[in-house]
Amino acid sequence: MIELTCCPSTLQKGFSTYSPVALKELFNSQKVNHILPYNGMDNNETEQKEFQDNNKHMSISGAQQNKSSQ
Repeated sequence: MIELTCCPSTLQKGFSTYSPVALKELFNSQKVNHILPYNGMDNNETEQKEFQDNNKHMSISGAQQNKSSQ
C-alpha cells in the first residue's frame, strides 16, 4: 500500500489522511478513512468485464441524443 505524505484532497503536506480542512469541506467534519473498505476490481476479470459492459449502457439524467431536423 502507498504511504500518504499529504492530504488526498487539499494536497497539504504533513497528513497521512484527510486534513481537518478537507474533512470539514467534504464530509461535514466527520472522520472518514481515505481507504475504501473493499478491494478493487483489479484482480477479478469477470467483474471487470461486467463493469465494462454496464458502462456502455450508462444513462445520464437529463441528457438526450441530438437528432438532426434535416
